[in-house]
Amino acid sequence: MRRLVVSRSGLPVTRLRTEEIAELGASLAEYDAELLSKTGCTLRDIACRAAGVDDEEAPGPAIADAVAAVPMSSGLGVLEGFAEGVRDIAAHIGFESYVTEATDVAGLAEAARRRAGVIMVADDDDFVAINPRTGCVVDNAEATGRGYAAALNAMAGGLEGRGVLVIGCGRVGRSAAATLLGLGAEVCVYDIDPYRSRELSAELGRSLGKEVRAEQELDRALAAHECIMDASPAASIIDAEHVSSNSVICAPGVPHGLTPRALKEIAGRFLHDLLQIGVATMVIESFLDRESRNDR
Repeated sequence: MRRLVVSRSGLPVTRLRTEEIAELGASLAEYDAELLSKTGCTLRDIACRAAGVDDEEAPGPAIADAVAAVPMSSGLGVLEGFAEGVRDIAAHIGFESYVTEATDVAGLAEAARRRAGVIMVADDDDFVAINPRTGCVVDNAEATGRGYAAALNAMAGGLEGRGVLVIGCGRVGRSAAATLLGLGAEVCVYDIDPYRSRELSAELGRSLGKEVRAEQELDRALAAHECIMDASPAASIIDAEHVSSNSVICAPGVPHGLTPRALKEIAGRFLHDLLQIGVATMVIESFLDRESRNDR
């Protein structure tokens, strides 16, 4: 197994709570079974698809470098159980993992002494994986967007030519929208701030040459789409009236936006987690050389 070193780190997404991730490791087998039933893929499969590689092409036993995640002790402080959760996710997808003792600069020095192949570091705003040998930097928000786009594509049985609504135009939503366009989806975006949705629509049009509609009314946009990426942290914005028998929803946002009635209605066609897809995608991508990642 490859070795993943994880420090006792806080998470930049401060909406997470200790009690929510305390049992994450113990539930990973159940989570993988849920993924298989909904998408036909394991967590490692989803991460590999997000990274643009087959499982056979993904990092193998020849890559035995440690991955060190160095905690920052300033700011909002340490989220207890976060490092253990990351460690367990990495172990679950095939990487030996453990938690470093030191924090901050001392943790960085510890990672260097252990010749870490990848360094994972988080503060109140950012969570990244850095490969010092290749210069590859994987941002958690961007990796989460790519991972959830891959999951939605699998759960929907393919998105080529199908409309997808992306709710939330932050970093996760932006990454998800770009990835979905690459998968052949016809993407519409919505944000509570109309300027952000128009900005993302224009940005994707310039960079990818694809038409992206900026939706103005959420209710109307939800009524027009069966495939939805909920990348917003807003709660209770998707109700049962917005869900049909063909709806498929992935929700990387914390908290997710479905009401209890909507959750009951959509049943097994909804995917949401706290760390798993984003962290797994980061781990796989961080071992890939920068050129192969950026060319996909």
